[in-house]
Amino acid sequence: MDDWLDQLRQIRAEQEAEARQPEVAPENQASQLLQQVNAFKYLRDIRKVLLGGVGRIELLENVGGYASVLALTWDGPVASAQPPIANSPEMRHIFIGVRDKKLWVNGHLVASATPEALQARLLEAARQPGRRAVLRHAKE
Repeated sequence: MDDWLDQLRQIRAEQEAEARQPEVAPENQASQLLQQVNAFKYLRDIRKVLLGGVGRIELLENVGGYASVLALTWDGPVASAQPPIANSPEMRHIFIGVRDKKLWVNGHLVASATPEALQARLLEAARQPGRRAVLRHAKE
């Protein structure tokens, strides 16, 4: 009987400890997910290797239906990439977004929230980057 009561006390203590934990804002959860899958590192790698060091990486919060977005933007084709020019028709991008606790690359769902799955989706995006630096609602 004492074991039963001890187990109940343990459950209560765990529940009380959980209740004392501060709520993590969705933006923080999204940023944590981006960190967990090395999103910023991978965009830096793309900028360095694919674009010859050209391009801008920005972290955006609460845009286009996403809690957080890491955006790599540049102007022109990969072979002759230039720094991004506002409102340029030649602007290209790769966006990594978090929406509903899921990862998205240029509006396409990443199979799982792992570095390997993100790398695979980023390779696809590197072959065919987005042509407009406008965030669109993602579709599963």
